[in-house]
Amino acid sequence: MTRWRWGGVAGVLFAACASAPPAAPEASGGGGFVAIEDAAHLSVEAPPVPAVTHFVLAGGTVLTAAGQTFAPGWIEVSAGRIVALGAGASPIVGVQTIDLGGKWVTPGLIDVHSHLGVYPAPQVRATDDGNEATAPTTPGVWAEHSFWAEDPNLQRAAEGGVTSLEILPGSANLIGGRGVTLHLRPMRGGRAMRFPGAPDTLTLACGENPKRVYGGKGGAPSTRMGNVRGYREAFAAAARYLKDHGKKKLEDLPRDLAQETLVGVLEGRILAQVHCYTAQDMISFLQVAKAVE
Repeated sequence: MTRWRWGGVAGVLFAACASAPPAAPEASGGGGFVAIEDAAHLSVEAPPVPAVTHFVLAGGTVLTAAGQTFAPGWIEVSAGRIVALGAGASPIVGVQTIDLGGKWVTPGLIDVHSHLGVYPAPQVRATDDGNEATAPTTPGVWAEHSFWAEDPNLQRAAEGGVTSLEILPGSANLIGGRGVTLHLRPMRGGRAMRFPGAPDTLTLACGENPKRVYGGKGGAPSTRMGNVRGYREAFAAAARYLKDHGKKKLEDLPRDLAQETLVGVLEGRILAQVHCYTAQDMISFLQVAKAVE
């Protein structure tokens, strides 16, 4: 089982930043497995339940998202949620208190565009799994299936205060595949680290990256015109797929991994994450989106 060397404080909306992470309540056991009502995601590993669910972080410098600074300050955590905080000495008695003297406590960071785990460190060919650069559109692939939970950069991100990340395929393709939102805690793999209730996303890339990759191979797209044609063709095919099969449930249709993803975008169940550099590319993509509504 993957085990990073960081305390659990960063997993509770706030992150403690110092030369070494502060101690946190011990987790009990490995958790076992639970089923979720989503056939596409099968079952996931249940996160470990902390032995101590009510505690106070005290003595550190607390910076809030509203811009306040409490030096020193305290934070009360119950059942994984911050329920109170303030300046000075903690008024809470009768619960475990974790001394954060000399440390800084900040709101946890959410990384909305990350390639950690699919482009891990050290960067070698064996673990270079972020771009399925074999066709301009590959909506049937999932970053979750490339994600390496032992990437050393995940521990560094946690120590820096990152609590959650959206892991995306790279931007070589017009349609690169599904992304996944993960809660940054050490588990066996990406499926077990999924952030509860977060929808899947789909990575799309505009402009120079796809035309450089495929134009460099002597293929299409090699221009921005070719890029836009690629998006239009892909979503037009998905719209036809949806129309041809009427109101049938997705699970009753013949399996088509690419169309399942694109139909999910058309229906709003999968969110588009579009990688663009210029206003020109953004305008073009908004026109594509309008055309496929």
